[in-house]
Amino acid sequence: ERLWKGAKELGVSPVFTEKELRQVFASAYRHSGYDEVRLNIVITAGELMGDSIEAIAPTAIMTIRPLGSPPTSDYEEGIAVVTFPAQRMLLEHKTTNYLTGRTGLLLAKEKGAKEALYVDPEGCVTEGVTTNVLVVKDDVVFTPKTDCLPGITRDGIQRVAIEFGLGWQPRRLWPSDLESPDEVWICSSVRELLSVVIIDDKVIGDGLPGSWGPQVRAAFHGNCMVA
Repeated sequence: ERLWKGAKELGVSPVFTEKELRQVFASAYRHSGYDEVRLNIVITAGELMGDSIEAIAPTAIMTIRPLGSPPTSDYEEGIAVVTFPAQRMLLEHKTTNYLTGRTGLLLAKEKGAKEALYVDPEGCVTEGVTTNVLVVKDDVVFTPKTDCLPGITRDGIQRVAIEFGLGWQPRRLWPSDLESPDEVWICSSVRELLSVVIIDDKVIGDGLPGSWGPQVRAAFHGNCMVA
């Protein structure tokens, strides 16, 4: 659903169904020889008709690689992130344009951090370059409401968090929300959920993952394995 919503911005209509894609994924997995895999599907406009911006022959590309999960220490000890002033193009769509994000990732690498969080022109914290961001305060999970990519994993985290009795409140996040939170998490398909313990060289709490993050991640991971 998210794929075709983004493709529509390029004038590309759906060229296969979810059922067909699942069949291709299953076949690719069987032939890969890997226990766990990372599958990426990319749609391009392909051939265009004259001066028209409507795609007449879209191209679909799929890559399959062994899954490279973060090291165990990232989950046990938490990670550091940085913030940087920037904003993605096509905010609510997943694209392959990481030119803006590269600036943040280079800054993160320079600081020994594992992710960079966008701070938009209005000063709001919107998302990570490759993740969604969540802030926990007084047993409520706050997450950006708009101007960010709708996270598939974030939706799953929401269900688990609510099952644990945590509140869930989408709203605008400001840098001040990162100054004294109980916990900060980032999430993505590959990482699932990671606890952030340092933001811009500032330690959060006692510098260790909070109590909720590991519990929510374990439950989310268990649900994925069952599914």
